[in-house]
Parts: sequence; structure tokens; C-alpha cells
Amino acid sequence: MKRRLFPALALAIACVCSTCSVQAEGWLFDTEATFFKAHLETGHDADGATDYEASPRLALTYMSSADVGVRMTYWEWNHSADVVETRFDFMDTYNLDVELVKQLTFTQNTLVEVTAGLRNNNTDASFGGSVDNFDGIGGLIGAKLGLMTSGGGLVYARAKTAILGGDSEDSITGELFDAVRQQTELGVGFEKSIQVGSMTITPRSGFEWQNWSGFAIDPVDEHADASVGFIGFVGGVGMTY
Repeated sequence: MKRRLFPALALAIACVCSTCSVQAEGWLFDTEATFFKAHLETGHDADGATDYEASPRLALTYMSSADVGVRMTYWEWNHSADVVETRFDFMDTYNLDVELVKQLTFTQNTLVEVTAGLRNNNTDASFGGSVDNFDGIGGLIGAKLGLMTSGGGLVYARAKTAILGGDSEDSITGELFDAVRQQTELGVGFEKSIQVGSMTITPRSGFEWQNWSGFAIDPVDEHADASVGFIGFVGGVGMTY
């Protein structure tokens, strides 16, 4: 599909969940592996259709000395059903985010990050033979709260939501029509920064939930008005220069 350029672009510029444990001027590069399993709202959920499938999430951030920065994030999930007796056939999707970032420190042990920007989503998916193609862009806001532990680590919780407007292809007629869809992400985890010369390395692990409203085709009316959910584990490392 037309978006095959994006994985190479993303690897060159990078992305993922923000590293609010580091508040310093410079470049922050994050790379994560997400292990997500898909679920459907339609009553024919994807249990058994997919396992916890691995996908890349990358990010590149530049922070100024005023703790204000810019971040670009890329995540892709491209997997097919492991069994044939299911309403879920496959989904090939990506999110590309561009955000302004502000990091705040309210106490010595509390760190907060807020973000706002734009998200582009492109999705090709099939549900029981009914195909849905969507390409949209919209506003994105997010927040991350981190609490420092006695051992120098950071326990964090984060949330993001995006409202996307774009074109969707009718699974019956093939006609394009305007569509509005929403994506919500919630995550918790732990990370710890390690100083290696002039570079800071931050390994992390966590758990994440996502709900995508309007991204699944309802088996009754064959319209894309049901939800897809993702749930699973996240592991990664950040590097600050």
C-alpha cells in the first residue's frame, strides 16, 4: 500500500512513549516493542485470532532548556488472524504523531508531561471478508505522570486520545465517505535511567490498553461503527544525548 515509505521514515527519525524521567536539553531517542492482542466489540472477538503480536514503536524528541520540545512518534500494527473461524481477518495500520511537549516538576519526586499535536492514521482491515480502508488526520492530546521511587526508578501512568477525521471506503459499495473516529490509549509501567558517559539510557517495561472507536465492521449492518481494542505488554529503551 502507499504508506510503505513510513516504516523507513520512522526508523530514520524514531519514536515512542515519552521519557519524562529526563528533563534536559538535547535529543531523546526511544524505541519500543509492543506485544498487543486484538479484541473486537462486535460479539465475535478476536480471541484465538491473534496472539500477542510484536510491533515497533519509535520516537524522536528534541527538548529545549525550558523543558519545551517537539516529538515525532510512529507505531505500526500489521497482523493477520491465526485461525480462519473468526470475524477478524487482518489489520494493517499505523499512527504517525507530531506533538509539542512540555515537562513539569511539581515536587522533587513528581514529574508531569503534557503533549498536544496532530495524528495521521492509515488503516486497511478486513472483518469476515468485509474490507475497511481509512485514512485520516486529527488532533491529539496526552499526559504522563511519573513518581520517583526510592531506588531511583520511575513509576509512570500515561494517556493519549485522538479524534480523527478522514475518508472511509464503504465495504459494500466501495464508495468513499467522510468518517470521524477516536483512539484512546492508557498505559502504566516502570523505567530507570542509567548514566553511561555523556549518554543516558532508560530501559522500561509496562502494560497498555487501547480502544479504537469506529475501526471495526459490525457484522449486522456491515458498517465500520464498532470498536477494536488492543491490550498487551510494552518493553523498550530510551537514549538521551
